[in-house]
Amino acid sequence: MHLNRESELQSAGPSFIQIDDPKAQAVKVLIAEATKLHSKSLRRLAQQITAHLSGPFDEINQMIQKMIFRLMAEQKDEDDHKAWCDLESEKSLESRDDKQAKKEELEDKIAEAKATVQKLTEDVVTLEDEVSKIVAAIKEATAVRNEEKAENEATIKDAQDAQKAITAAIAVLEDFYKEQGSFLQTGLHEPVVVEAKPETWENDSTGLQSPDGVLDMMKTISADFAKMEADTQATEETNQKEYDQMVTDESINKAGKEQEIEDKNREKARLTDKIATWQGKHKHVTAELEAVVQYLKDLIPACGDAEEADQNKQDYEDRKQARSDEIEALRKAQTILEEAFKEKAFLQRKASIRQH
Repeated sequence: MHLNRESELQSAGPSFIQIDDPKAQAVKVLIAEATKLHSKSLRRLAQQITAHLSGPFDEINQMIQKMIFRLMAEQKDEDDHKAWCDLESEKSLESRDDKQAKKEELEDKIAEAKATVQKLTEDVVTLEDEVSKIVAAIKEATAVRNEEKAENEATIKDAQDAQKAITAAIAVLEDFYKEQGSFLQTGLHEPVVVEAKPETWENDSTGLQSPDGVLDMMKTISADFAKMEADTQATEETNQKEYDQMVTDESINKAGKEQEIEDKNREKARLTDKIATWQGKHKHVTAELEAVVQYLKDLIPACGDAEEADQNKQDYEDRKQARSDEIEALRKAQTILEEAFKEKAFLQRKASIRQH
């Protein structure tokens, strides 16, 4: 529309002043919508148009169209900004939840591993105490065995020496009897008196009545010493066998416990390394989590609290609807002006025809 059209219309046919001013109607529409929508921008535009009521239609129309473009641009910017905020918030929330889960998982692993290490440490202390007791028991049993062995060997040697001595004595007596033909008696054929009664004697006689009696007594004593040697030897063998079995059993038990100690210490070392690795990961994940949480806080001024997504969406929808309503009001105002212009153009043509 050219700036001189209004003056041309006013110079021909019925005056436009006789018709309700469409500019004023457009202002009324904008003011009504501004009140309804609580729109300060529509109210300001209405005020600007009111100040230019005497101006051409094109100028007012351009003011309205400019505001429509501005509102559409604002909506596009907010749509783009919202899309960016939604993407950043979604990624950050997923990252935060993922890192929080990893952090808690690592904390559980570390706590469980530490508890296991503590239990293994206690087990090792118990096993080491048991091994020490086994070693002490073997040492004590060895000392007793050595003492018993020494006593038995001494007893056996004494018995053997006694048997040798008795055997030699018997041989001497037998040789003597053969040479003499009889046993030399003391006094008036009185028995040989023995001051002490050997424990190995089997009768209560305190004297020897004949050479055969002396020899029998010595042979009996020799037999008793032989029995003592055999019994002691048997006892020694039994004690040695029992000792060897005890040492074998306890050594096997000790070896088993030492293997347990080795296994548990190896497991402790493995878990300790794991704990160190997990603690390193935990420190890294915690730092990443703190960074994500801080980023979410930094997004709040521009995007709102990510935890309040529903409220943010509702606020966005409200702003979008408000802009849509404002644009609709502006287009309504535009329609009023366009229809008025068409009517003025029609009146102009009709007046021109009448003049001819």
